[in-house]
Amino acid sequence: MFLDYAIYEMLRKQGAKKLAHMNVNNAMGKAMKESFEASHAAAGFKVVIWEEYGREDTDLTVPLTKIRSTDFDAIIIGGAEMAGAIAYKQAREMGIKQPIIGSPPLAMGKIVQVLGSSLNGLQIPSYVVDFGESLPMDEPQRKSVVSLTKMVIERTESKRADTGHTAGWDGIYLCADALKRSNPDLSNLKKARSQMRDALETVKGYVGVQCMGDMTKWHEIAAPMIPSELQDGKLKIIGKKITPTWADFE
Repeated sequence: MFLDYAIYEMLRKQGAKKLAHMNVNNAMGKAMKESFEASHAAAGFKVVIWEEYGREDTDLTVPLTKIRSTDFDAIIIGGAEMAGAIAYKQAREMGIKQPIIGSPPLAMGKIVQVLGSSLNGLQIPSYVVDFGESLPMDEPQRKSVVSLTKMVIERTESKRADTGHTAGWDGIYLCADALKRSNPDLSNLKKARSQMRDALETVKGYVGVQCMGDMTKWHEIAAPMIPSELQDGKLKIIGKKITPTWADFE
């Protein structure tokens, strides 16, 4: 939901209305397709062609040739594997010049290491944590992001925090906040669970590494995203942070 919103905002900034959509043919990719199917028209976009690819594919020229023959303004790639990034590389090799927006996992370290500068220009709605200390000093999430990033670098072999680390960080801090506010009655576990649930449902103004804002009626907190572009293996900020509100999903 939040990813779709960020992609639509990026597309609007570029004046794109007619979209080509590619997704990997696994559960995640199909879920992304279903989300776009349910939301693109209401958001003001038209998908002119839907294509799928296999997660182990290395030749994406067939679906890209079909896309190239249509009238479109931008391509969306919904995937989290090397094949999705190869699709971008081969699209550019085929002379496709329209903007291409990929899902955040396409900027993962291992993918970028392998494909390098051939991914230059790939646009990504990135989570705030992906920028670490390069975040602006006035960014509200910067303090938490820098703390988590340093911890990950010191204690693991990773060079930056990822969404797995952020889920753990935000989950712990949200639970700690709920415990503090609810002061659950541990002599009555049923009551304690209800107190914790009520506290989590009423989170206000949370500022974490991935989530920021109030708990929504869908039991989610908005995950702000930053429009970015890969350049020589690094993400470059190309727009202002996108933070959806409750009203955006009504």
